[in-house]
Amino acid sequence: MTATATKEIACELQRSLGIDSIVEDPSMRPNLRIDDKRGAPDRETYLASIVAKGEKCIVYVNSRQTSIELARTLRQRIPSLAANIAFYNVALSKDERKRIEEMFRDGEILTIVATSAFGEGIDVVDIRHIVLFHMPFSEIAFNQMSGRCGRDSKRAIVHLLYNQADVRINRSIIDISAPSREKLEVLYKVLRSLYRATGAPVTLDEIKRACEEMPASQGLIERTIIEGIEVFTELGLIDQVEDSSDRRVSFKEDVKRVELTSSVRYCEGNSEREAFDDFCDWAIAAPAEDLLSKINHPILPGGLK
Repeated sequence: MTATATKEIACELQRSLGIDSIVEDPSMRPNLRIDDKRGAPDRETYLASIVAKGEKCIVYVNSRQTSIELARTLRQRIPSLAANIAFYNVALSKDERKRIEEMFRDGEILTIVATSAFGEGIDVVDIRHIVLFHMPFSEIAFNQMSGRCGRDSKRAIVHLLYNQADVRINRSIIDISAPSREKLEVLYKVLRSLYRATGAPVTLDEIKRACEEMPASQGLIERTIIEGIEVFTELGLIDQVEDSSDRRVSFKEDVKRVELTSSVRYCEGNSEREAFDDFCDWAIAAPAEDLLSKINHPILPGGLK
């Protein structure tokens, strides 16, 4: 069962699981409304006016650091509700995340500024406001985030505060966590050069320094390097050894040629990039009523038997 099955996903599920038929439930959620403030000149001030209502609210942002900074800003702007505002991201411990979820459900916390980490498996029925402060990364994320609003069937509002600048920011975030073929080729050359120079496993710090010294490696920051190392490990091109002090990478000279597309991690990154490219222009330009139709309906595959 899912509320976000595109035709491609549904066909794959049918094939993989031997499903004979699909039942589609086209139920609407007429209690949801859109507050379209895309491109608003001062979205922090507008957000503060929403939070000041003192109703349950989730504010979705696209980075951990922003979740912390924006929660701090809201506490400063609305001191009377400072104790009722929290941030949530994957850097918090499991116990911290659980405690925030419980306090939000019980009404001790009224506003959570969160990354997409706050959502799956969390069912709080009386959320009155969902604020998309930054642009989601796909149509499915847009549907899922917005759909957490008003599950008690009472009036609820999805506020759109993202803008054109978010397109560039999101693409940058994707490029960091899902390095392109070109960046992976450069990283592979760096690893090969280091190994040939030393003949021994190299540390992450040594790889970072080598990348900094190589003009073609612009954009290979630590997170991107780590993601690339994971792709190469999956493909059997390198080995990783972790000791008490550091992670070391050992280059393999005698491996056969492999295709990047053999890496699930690489393919998932490409899929994320393609999903965002397909989504972002529509998310910026579509009329509010079209956006609402993606929120108050499930994403159905259509045309399947």
